[in-house]
Amino acid sequence: MSITREIIIDPTIRENIIAAIKPHLDGTEEFPAVQSLVQNACKDLGEDQDGGISEDDIRLIALVLIGPELLVDWGNHPRMGDRANPCFQILCPGFDATPRISADIDRYLDHDPADIFPQSKEEGLFEFFLPFTLTTNEEDCRPGLYTIRLDLWFPDSPSAVIPRFYHCDIRLNIKSNVPGQEPVLEIDGDGQSVIDLEGFDLTQYSKVKLKAGGGAVITSTEKSPSHKESAPAPEKAVTFKYELKVNRNIESRSLHVSPQFKKRPHLEKAMLVDDEEDRQIILVAKRVTLFGRNTQNDVVVRFLPRNETNDDLSRDISRNHMVLEINGQGLLIHDKSTKGIALGLHVVEETHPLTTDDVDDELPLCFGTDFLANRFEFELQLFGPERNPHAQRDLLRKDDLFADDSGQRFDRAGKLARNCEINAARLRRTSNLSEEEYVLVYRHVYVGSSRTESAVTIYDHTLKPRHARIVYLSNTFWLENLQNHGAVQVNGLPIAPREMVPLEPGMEIQLGDKLIRFESVKQKGVET
Repeated sequence: MSITREIIIDPTIRENIIAAIKPHLDGTEEFPAVQSLVQNACKDLGEDQDGGISEDDIRLIALVLIGPELLVDWGNHPRMGDRANPCFQILCPGFDATPRISADIDRYLDHDPADIFPQSKEEGLFEFFLPFTLTTNEEDCRPGLYTIRLDLWFPDSPSAVIPRFYHCDIRLNIKSNVPGQEPVLEIDGDGQSVIDLEGFDLTQYSKVKLKAGGGAVITSTEKSPSHKESAPAPEKAVTFKYELKVNRNIESRSLHVSPQFKKRPHLEKAMLVDDEEDRQIILVAKRVTLFGRNTQNDVVVRFLPRNETNDDLSRDISRNHMVLEINGQGLLIHDKSTKGIALGLHVVEETHPLTTDDVDDELPLCFGTDFLANRFEFELQLFGPERNPHAQRDLLRKDDLFADDSGQRFDRAGKLARNCEINAARLRRTSNLSEEEYVLVYRHVYVGSSRTESAVTIYDHTLKPRHARIVYLSNTFWLENLQNHGAVQVNGLPIAPREMVPLEPGMEIQLGDKLIRFESVKQKGVET
């Protein structure tokens, strides 16, 4: 049954109930048993102290105590070279929405990366399978310790006091297969306890190690007697219960829509204006971006200011000169011109792909292939994923949760950017009008003082390398404060960390000591 109301009893009473019950739990209790313990504890308070505790309150306190649980049915425990297909079950009474799950299987174990879609078996129970093989490049894996990292999060929670983000590390300790010696079975996990080994044939192992909660180790070296005249007993599955730990890092960083700004204008292009430096950064959030002399292009390219000399030079820029397109593999440069495109010292032949291998490099991009001519030049730089894989997963999860919670969605460019891991691209004019640059926002960009970390670079010593972030969701540019409360202000109002502000033209954004404006696009010296 869904719970929609918050715990309304006095928080001190709630904490006293939790403190009284928690020391007596060993992690094996079922949810109804914990609920009964809470109910009895509430009765012990007496009518004058219970504060009108309702059935919903009791159920929510029980959820705080027990939380979601993870059961893993390993079947017949695999050995080197075997194919494993363990069945994972999430027990989460009180959570109605299907949990989102990601798994990181040790890179030295062969597996096919795939999205996980848990199936609801009954109320509060979800199930999924996670196949992998105890091989490395199709050869038996080496003995050693292998890890499966599981992260899960719930789109909503029965109460604000119940976390939504959890993780669990499962370790597989693979022992060597020595001729003439039976192998050792060893599985352990954070806070795991053994659920059921009854009927499991342990004769194939010389030793069985099962690590339970609190780091205890249960060891069995005894073999079952064999009777040739009797049929072997059927094996039962080896099932373990693992503790799902709250992911405090994600829990404390979850995003929320700003309560101060309600309007969410739909924009494909906008710009940030720094009046002090007479500089503007044009943001383009499109899957396909057109460059050329034609004023109908997304980015109009010509030598400026307008005069006879610059107009003559601009004739070498085609009306439709270049197309940049994001796809599932990377960023494609399409040459649509008559004069050609050069990337560094290489001529682009119709189409040239850029991938994450090109991230962080400053690539000279020129309109025209005559290296002796006065060509129009850009400096192109790609911005990719977080360097730390765990930080990258956390960021994707944080954005997905915000999209779900706020009813937003990433457009096609954002989904392709997730696949190819290119979030943005920046083009700086190096041959002409350097005070205008272009940032292609496919998923998100950082705003800060570092040219290498932040696609939107603001030169001011009061800014951090990554001071804020702009995320493109549902055709809207959203601003996130990455620093302390008040380090970012919008229209004079301080923005809290993790508060997402939908940007609209006319807003003034204070970043440290620097004031910039968010405006509709108007390129310098270009009549549209």
